[in-house]
Amino acid sequence: MTPDTPPHVHTVGHSNLSVERFVALLHEHGVTTVVDVRSTPYSRRFPWFARERLARSLAAEGIDYVHMGEALGGRPREADLYDAEGAPDYGRMRRTPGYAEGLAHLTTLARQRRGVCVMCSEGDARHCHRTHLLAPDLLRAGVDVTHIPRPQD
Repeated sequence: MTPDTPPHVHTVGHSNLSVERFVALLHEHGVTTVVDVRSTPYSRRFPWFARERLARSLAAEGIDYVHMGEALGGRPREADLYDAEGAPDYGRMRRTPGYAEGLAHLTTLARQRRGVCVMCSEGDARHCHRTHLLAPDLLRAGVDVTHIPRPQD
């Protein structure tokens, strides 16, 4: 990365992809580090995306794995971070020390490495906290953001 080049982060949702197709998608976009922002990094329907299993699959492909779901996940544990209807309140989440620290860590990763990609399970970025919470804050921090579209089957 040159001093003139702004840091960049991709985002992706694993959705119902096979792990092989998911890894191929990461390689297609030059991803070298996956930052998992799932609050609960497990899937009963797609067990190959369980935290430990995914980390091993990515390592075998030369891709680093970092879990940051506690700080940057879209489903916080604290009940006061939800609105009256039970939806996550992104404004409140942004004001927590953990979120600020997580965002600072992610921004630092983006400045230090090429190929950083934020991952969660939602395949459509338009319906995901990657778009409504993380991307605006990354952009404000001077980090370019590109959402990797879900491949058509």
